[in-house]
Amino acid sequence: MTRTRCAPRVRVMDILLTQKTCDHLWWLRNTQGPIPEPRQTKTEFMARIKQSYRDELAATLRAEDPPSCASIAIVPIERHHCASDDEARALQGQLGGVLGDYDTARQPSLANGRIVCLFAGAMLANDEDQDAYSRLLGPALSEKVLHDYAADVDRRGTRSTVTWAPYGGGNMAQYFNSAFKRDPRGQLVVDAVNTNMEMSVVTLSMSDKHGELVQRTLTAIVQKRPLRPGEQIRLDYGERYRLDLPDAMPPAEATIKQE
Repeated sequence: MTRTRCAPRVRVMDILLTQKTCDHLWWLRNTQGPIPEPRQTKTEFMARIKQSYRDELAATLRAEDPPSCASIAIVPIERHHCASDDEARALQGQLGGVLGDYDTARQPSLANGRIVCLFAGAMLANDEDQDAYSRLLGPALSEKVLHDYAADVDRRGTRSTVTWAPYGGGNMAQYFNSAFKRDPRGQLVVDAVNTNMEMSVVTLSMSDKHGELVQRTLTAIVQKRPLRPGEQIRLDYGERYRLDLPDAMPPAEATIKQE
């Protein structure tokens, strides 16, 4: 009998992506340099991406390590992982993500028909969601998680965003850092231009533990461009994300050089 971590009836029936998301992923795929399969159609590409979702989910349901665990390592952040001294100081003692293999043919990229990993967390679309999240984790922990690990994701076709926040553990994507630049107030803010990853929303059609068909929404991490050898995974957390600099840190004398 196949080992599972969920009820036997729980399984993924279909991967549902909006047309705007499909168009965006196809565009990202075609900006990532040489493509292993130049004759691949958009339909074939989306079939491979959906299979990548399935592979991640199927392994999780079987209580096995998903493919992303073989592609990504979570490591202590060192100076060579950072684009500036400011960033290195702000991330001192923190963890971050790196690839296990930087060969472009083996990176978990859209060009290779793969997502990077899934982001296990809660979608906080309104005040009611925020209140429920606070009750689940408790006010102190929820505030810390929202400050340190939550990401804002654009609602495609609108100017609004949705916050995605992890449940506080068990998901390596919560350790991914971002790219940063110093703002006039002395804080480090997200430098979206120099990020290499973004979050992409997907809806699952699933059979629940009672065998009934339900839909669940989650996000995946997708790679925006090939990563250079040793480059840290840098996720776009949205324009509201901030890193506080130590009080003793002197003001920057020049523009921070980004990667």
